[in-house]
Parts: sequence; structure tokens; C-alpha cells
Amino acid sequence: MNKLFLKIREIIAKPYFKYVIITVAFIIWMTFLDTNSFQIHNELNDEINILEKKKQALTAALGQIEKQF
Repeated sequence: MNKLFLKIREIIAKPYFKYVIITVAFIIWMTFLDTNSFQIHNELNDEINILEKKKQALTAALGQIEKQF
């Protein structure tokens, strides 16, 4: 158990450790917690794609109606 604490202290004492922690925290923040997170961007992009498909279908239907008259 004591060896485990010594290893953890060695890792924490490394000069780049704080940068690793900051980078991991930033990635977690941007992926899940921020209002402009990647998850929300994906959901919005999916919604845009669905709406564009509906627009194309309605435009095609309108073209067919216009041909009838």
C-alpha cells in the first residue's frame, strides 16, 4: 500500500502532470458540460439534416403540384 502512495506521489510530482489534468478537464468540459458542447453540436447537426430532407421532399411535392395545374 505504501508503494502505491509513493508511485502516486512520483506521478503527481512530474512537471507535466498539471497539464495532463487541465487537458483532461477541458476535454470533459467541452464534451459534456458546456452549452456549446460537442454533444449538442451533433444533435443540432442531426436536426439540420432531418429538416433539409423534409425541405427537399416538400419542394419536390410542390413541384409536382405545380405541374398538375
